[in-house]
Amino acid sequence: MSDNLTTVLVKKYQAERKHHKYVTELTQQLFDLLQPLHKLDQNDLELVALAANLHDLGHFIGKKEHHEHSRYIIMNDPLLNDMEERARQTLGLIVLNHRKPTPLEVDPEDSRIKSLIAILRIADVLDYEHKQKVRINHVYYNTEQQTLLLDIKWKSIMKYQKKVEEKLQWAADVWQVAVIVKTKKEQLIVSPFYK
Repeated sequence: MSDNLTTVLVKKYQAERKHHKYVTELTQQLFDLLQPLHKLDQNDLELVALAANLHDLGHFIGKKEHHEHSRYIIMNDPLLNDMEERARQTLGLIVLNHRKPTPLEVDPEDSRIKSLIAILRIADVLDYEHKQKVRINHVYYNTEQQTLLLDIKWKSIMKYQKKVEEKLQWAADVWQVAVIVKTKKEQLIVSPFYK
């Protein structure tokens, strides 16, 4: 899908352009940095980057349940009719699951989709304030200790502790790692529910 079409959709649904652009940049950065963990390919990167660009379109319909509205738009907007149907459904599923703690309509065996959702959820929560101020300093995956360290620049992760934990829980569960988010002054650890 072209950048022009994405721009048209963001404009059409009056989405917050800076947030979408920044979440897309974070998504692409995380995808590359987490490659040893998820082992996905370039097509997957393009799909999750598109999901990042379109994840909040549903605010046009309403803030409450906007993830469901975003999926509705993706599945029904005629501008996306040229998109292959399976890719469109996958895109809708990723966007649908970018928020809320419980997975919706995700096959428990589909590690690809679950990984793409995890990446988008991390990127989205890193711009929770919609101010484009959080920076990723370093990402380190330790296979022996089953930990994923996200060293970031953020004024205060503890201010949004509940939301950060909710978003990162998905990644911890999908990849079966303890996700550690570390700033200069704070640290938050989210462990997987299932081992």
